[in-house]
Amino acid sequence: NRIKSVTLQEVYTDYMAARKSLKPSTKRDYQKCINGYFNDWINKPMLDITRDMVEQRHRKLSEKSEAQANLAMRLLRALFNRFINSSLSILLKFFCNAIPRNIPGLSQ
Repeated sequence: NRIKSVTLQEVYTDYMAARKSLKPSTKRDYQKCINGYFNDWINKPMLDITRDMVEQRHRKLSEKSEAQANLAMRLLRALFNRFINSSLSILLKFFCNAIPRNIPGLSQ
């Protein structure tokens, strides 16, 4: 299943492509988060990133800078939201195409 294999890198790339109006400084901050704070997760499927992993990462990052830890988590939340919305779109298309359209009494 395609949804199971979507990686953090793929979602990040898609997210950045869709957010063309981001300021250069925001883009740099996000790149720093991905390359610095989440580099060991970059090829990990989104579904393999657990709540415990995220909480541990936030605690670890907070030891150096709470502001940077919170920035990293805001980006991660945005990426998960993007992943969820994209996944729902794929599932809806699949199920809508799988439903027979010629059921008697079902308005079209």
